[in-house]
Amino acid sequence: MALPSYSVRQSPKAKNLRLKVTPREGLYVIVPRGFDEGKIPAILERKKAWIADALAKARARRRFLEP
Repeated sequence: MALPSYSVRQSPKAKNLRLKVTPREGLYVIVPRGFDEGKIPAILERKKAWIADALAKARARRRFLEP
């Protein structure tokens, strides 16, 4: 599986990197301010099984959200 597209959001409250998947926005990565964004692809590679599962669940939920 290739890495999915994702958005990065910096949070002043974040202490660690966090992955979030939503039905409408897909995958986004929340990082603490000053985090080296060059590390994100390696982290996503390690978490790709979880990401694939979460994206599949989000797609299933999205079907219920669409009119």
